Amino acid sequence: MAERFLVESFTRRQVFLQRLANGMWEDLRPSLDKILTEVQTRLRLADTEIRQHNLTQLLRDLQEVIDEGQSEFDAGLRERLVEFAEEEIDFSEQTYSQVVTEPLQKPEESSIAPLVAGATAGLLIGGATQRMTNSQMSNRLFSPIGKEVRSTISTGIISQIAFGQLLTRVRQKLGTKLPNLARTVVATSLNNVSTAARGAFVTANGLVFGEERYVAVLDTRTTLRCAGLDGEIFPVQTGPQPPIHYNCRSTRVPIPRSRFIDPNAANLAVGRNQTFQQFLNSQPQSFQNEFFSKFSNGAELQSLALQGGLNVNQLIDPSGAQMSLPELRQKYPIAWEQANI
Repeated sequence: MAERFLVESFTRRQVFLQRLANGMWEDLRPSLDKILTEVQTRLRLADTEIRQHNLTQLLRDLQEVIDEGQSEFDAGLRERLVEFAEEEIDFSEQTYSQVVTEPLQKPEESSIAPLVAGATAGLLIGGATQRMTNSQMSNRLFSPIGKEVRSTISTGIISQIAFGQLLTRVRQKLGTKLPNLARTVVATSLNNVSTAARGAFVTANGLVFGEERYVAVLDTRTTLRCAGLDGEIFPVQTGPQPPIHYNCRSTRVPIPRSRFIDPNAANLAVGRNQTFQQFLNSQPQSFQNEFFSKFSNGAELQSLALQGGLNVNQLIDPSGAQMSLPELRQKYPIAWEQANI
């Protein structure tokens, strides 16, 4: 019963984090708007002599604007993540105080900023897991934008397209694509720090915790990898740690050892008590169709899961990548025949 209470509490916390990420993004957006405004201003100033303008210097100046904007964005995000980490540790203490009998400790306040700076996520990108800090994540997403903007402007000037058309193309990069990427950085970094802060809390109370349950958000946006991991139990701080992909909303819930659980915790209100597979099987056909439709070969995967009897965690390989249809056919011949693909 105590475990169900904890899973419910941290699932609700993840929903809160999504709203918090949206608010944090809105706070940081002006630093990105400033990039677009400054780039447009510099382009307009150069337009009167743009065909004779030193193109190399112009592109260098514009890259400097983008770099400065990213620095401001990263600094603002880092400050907010440190504040959030402190709140996340407080939340963990308050939640577990309702469940365990052991007095709980919090990490030293001086350790929070280094914790945030060093928090590392293992993200599945292109079929391989790449480990990166929040700062490295930001660089990975910002860097291509700078190259795209420079290429767009260089190509536009050389081909002598209309200046208004050139500005439109730049706005598409800096006014649409960059904000979308930055929103991804905020959401993924927030979950990364949530995991790191909770891990620091667990470390500070090492005797109390022995295992952690992987918990995925249950809806049509859930990835195959997170759906397959949902409900899995791992020794503390081993195994996959969310976020495991960009915009990952999953979490790990530390489970206290039985000898530390307060008998009165059995009276706590509880909610969710099912894995993603159980949740999926209970949903209407329209929900199941929408869930599988976002994956390549989604119709075949749906047949293997619903008619062939495979769990969603059987549709991915040990690295978390989706298995190909030939691989699934070879590994699960009975399910393949039952699915009638």
